[in-house]
Amino acid sequence: MKRLCGLVLVGLLVLGVFSAPAGADDTVKVWTQNLYLGADLTPVITAPEGGFEIAAKKALEDMAANLFPLRAQRLATEVALNQPDLIALQEVEAISLNDGFPGPPFVDYLQALLNALALRGQNYEVAAVLINLDLTVPINLNGDTQDELVRVVDRDVILVRKGVTYNVLNFGCASQSQSEDGCTYSNLAEVKDTPLGTIYIKRGFVGIEATVRGKRVFFVTTHLEEREPLPGDPEAAFYQFAQATELAGTLHALADLVPGVPLILSGDFNSSPQDELVTVPFPPYEITPPYQIFTSAKYGFTDSWTKNPLALLDPKGYTCCQNAELDNRRSLLNERIDIIFIRGGKFLPWEFVTTKVPLITPAPHWASDHGGVFAKLIFR
Repeated sequence: MKRLCGLVLVGLLVLGVFSAPAGADDTVKVWTQNLYLGADLTPVITAPEGGFEIAAKKALEDMAANLFPLRAQRLATEVALNQPDLIALQEVEAISLNDGFPGPPFVDYLQALLNALALRGQNYEVAAVLINLDLTVPINLNGDTQDELVRVVDRDVILVRKGVTYNVLNFGCASQSQSEDGCTYSNLAEVKDTPLGTIYIKRGFVGIEATVRGKRVFFVTTHLEEREPLPGDPEAAFYQFAQATELAGTLHALADLVPGVPLILSGDFNSSPQDELVTVPFPPYEITPPYQIFTSAKYGFTDSWTKNPLALLDPKGYTCCQNAELDNRRSLLNERIDIIFIRGGKFLPWEFVTTKVPLITPAPHWASDHGGVFAKLIFR
């Protein structure tokens, strides 16, 4: 009975914190969410000669089965419940067939999500876009003599709620690194000797300067490389390390130029607080994980979860990952790699992991393989 009463009290507290109108000028609500492509592309880009088309068709079948239009409806419900001012999205795919979107797997994930939001009366606009992977592949889908053109575009996107004023941040990246509104990292993992030649796994960052209820903030998102993009090669962790170092240095310079303006960095960092240093023997040097880079004294970011009163209800705050097929009925989240970092100003975060309630449908059972992270940030 005491446990039940405690849960009721906690529920009332959460409802009070998140449903009450934000009247103070120091409150900013943000959400970060990896939308999930719907398939693992590693077997495609690493397929042996003669196996590429088979692997590509399997990936498309998986994407179709993972029904993003359905998952977008759940994600839009999360947004309607929490009403973030600023949204950071990763793995925002546009998968087209001969330049069209006839239906799963051929869906523009961004447009599908915007449509789902509009159905719920949620008015958001696209503030900034970063293009990562942009790959067009001829595939014989029907077993005849005619190849179809399948194009996969991977993006990171920032949405803003209607009424929020903003400007896209100019990070001054080199012309060859500019990608739509953002920057591509200088160090990229690459897969050689594929049927399409060498494929560079592009990653980058994008940001805006926004004013929310009179509060000026910088809002940046990224999706860092996996720790081992090339399984079995420990030195491949260098790519993630180099990308995190580049981003941390860029944002450090920005914060120094405009002191006093809070900088909110959110996204899928593929790095958790538990990650340890990697020592590479030849030549010997240490690779620092991104989480430790951002939270170091040099760069001065705070992991907002560590100041979060609601972490008492979810101490580990896991955000990754469900099965690739999204067919598990019980959550398998077991690490926290989707994070909101803050630099500049004192703040109190009310924060929790979203998309943790399964869909009551046949598979897919989850809106994404990642949990999202919502935070109501009260700056002081």
